Amino acid sequence: MKRKLNDSQIEPIAVQPASKTTKKRSKSKPDPKPRSGTLKPGDAFVAICDWNGIVKWLSNHTIKTQVGDLGWVNMLPGDGERFKQAFARTATLHERHIVEIASIDGLRYRIWMWAIGNPDLAVCTFNLMIPTEVDQLTDREREFLELLAQGLAIKEIASKLDVSINTVHAHMRNVKAKLLLSSPNEVIAFAARFFHQKADLVPVDATLRTPQ
Repeated sequence: MKRKLNDSQIEPIAVQPASKTTKKRSKSKPDPKPRSGTLKPGDAFVAICDWNGIVKWLSNHTIKTQVGDLGWVNMLPGDGERFKQAFARTATLHERHIVEIASIDGLRYRIWMWAIGNPDLAVCTFNLMIPTEVDQLTDREREFLELLAQGLAIKEIASKLDVSINTVHAHMRNVKAKLLLSSPNEVIAFAARFFHQKADLVPVDATLRTPQ
């Protein structure tokens, strides 16, 4: 026979309010912003550096170099030295430089530099990511692309390079294969996009003390 309990013998069950649980979950911190690069060839960003070469402002915060870093911190050693030399001459002599550099993570950039002339800020850089396949190009093939980017015809390029028209056509075929392009028109478009101005690939003759 079942025994019936009266109200005084029933113990209340404590229930946690649902609202508190929901409140705790809403306080969870978001994942930190990733610092890995998301640029692809053809993308670009702008950086502004002080007189010591420290980045003070960036237009893109997903790249490896961040505000507070030296502008050349993620460049290959030799390329970093070229950048520093060009940076020093841009900042102090107001020269305009274009350098091509490789980063320690295998990316490649063309960098335009302009002097700012501000007491706190020295140089503005425009950094264009370029395809890594350009590493395979010879100096002559680079010259060919630079002339092609200027809108010169095949015959004019042959005259400028002092070679035969057949040699220029050979440059076209070789460049097309190395850059994994499918037609001469794509080579012309590539040249216009990435080789419209000549970049420094050898050490700048720096007579000035580079930033430390």
